[in-house]
Amino acid sequence: MPQQFVRSLQSSVIDENIALYRAQFSETEPGSASGEYWKRAIALFGGLTDEQRQVFFEVIRQIAIDTASNILGMLDGVVPLEGAESGLELTCASHRLNGGLQDILLEEDERRRPV
Repeated sequence: MPQQFVRSLQSSVIDENIALYRAQFSETEPGSASGEYWKRAIALFGGLTDEQRQVFFEVIRQIAIDTASNILGMLDGVVPLEGAESGLELTCASHRLNGGLQDILLEEDERRRPV
């Protein structure tokens, strides 16, 4: 069950968000971006070569993996959670999920990465 949880997390939080970012950056015209942040981001992206755009999305993916890894590390008790006096427990249908979630995520990410 922990593997299923991590795979679901990867799919819905990492893969789907990367696809969303890829679509937003690739399909948004600079003039139609809303807000200063998106206008600057779209302008930055527009100035990149195809190879640089690929690296850009690789960096975004790595940031997502690192963030998810840190959160799972907190759930596993590997990364200290400031102010917590006892460990966290993540359960589903009375089955404990945490304890190795961070390792599962990193192993799964390593397995899925192109060589």
